[in-house]
Amino acid sequence: MVSAWGGYVFIINLIPLHVFVLLLMQRYSRRVYIAYSTFYIIGLVLSMQIPFVGFQPIRTSEHMAAAGVFVLLQIYAFLQYLKDRLTKQEFQTMFFLGVSLAAGVVFLCVIYLTYTGWFILSSSE
Repeated sequence: MVSAWGGYVFIINLIPLHVFVLLLMQRYSRRVYIAYSTFYIIGLVLSMQIPFVGFQPIRTSEHMAAAGVFVLLQIYAFLQYLKDRLTKQEFQTMFFLGVSLAAGVVFLCVIYLTYTGWFILSSSE
């Protein structure tokens, strides 16, 4: 798709949007998790093999929706796993602490990576 059509970014953003809406509608299942994770990992690795694309899938903001939904699915699957293993009170305490810590770390990382020039805010180079 990447080598044959320049508008692949449309599809790369449409599929994560669909998965995100499935999460919001509470239609998440292991099948969605497996399908999207496989699609994202294989698609990312294969798209980076095209010479004119290179490392753009991990550096430009056009591809961040796909990465964000991938990370969101990983977190959601991990939380489902923990919810099955912990008591309700333990889960609530760990969830609050985990969300607070994760939000702080993500905020600091995005600021640092943007400041150092790792993230490109616009693809017009």
